[in-house]
Amino acid sequence: MGLDSQLSSRAVAMRKVTAKMMDENITEINKHVDETTFPFFMLEKMKNIGICGLTIKGYGSAGLNNLDSASIVYELAKRDGSLGLFFLAHTFLGMAVINVLADEEQKQRWLPPAIQFEKIIAFGLTEPLNGSDASGL
Repeated sequence: MGLDSQLSSRAVAMRKVTAKMMDENITEINKHVDETTFPFFMLEKMKNIGICGLTIKGYGSAGLNNLDSASIVYELAKRDGSLGLFFLAHTFLGMAVINVLADEEQKQRWLPPAIQFEKIIAFGLTEPLNGSDASGL
């Protein structure tokens, strides 16, 4: 990527661990691509290396800045785009929204289990007469 000099030393280490984890599991991940199934086994692996939550401060999250976070997502997505997209949706359409908009009780209830992948946060968009066409709202 050529950006390691712009990343924190912690992020460089996390990026390298993420890359190694993905490389070690790419054969099994590719089986899921071929079978059009989700590689749920990867959730435990992502949890174990501590990347979940990215920019959220506290609650067991990684607590990285945006550039550091992007380097982690890059390592996921360059090997499997769907796993990278899942991670982005869970993290930035799910947890980040809770982190910004929820009260403290809600954050305590939802963020720690989401960061541990005990709960998966999803994003749904639908409007009467418009379906999921966000640009038409």
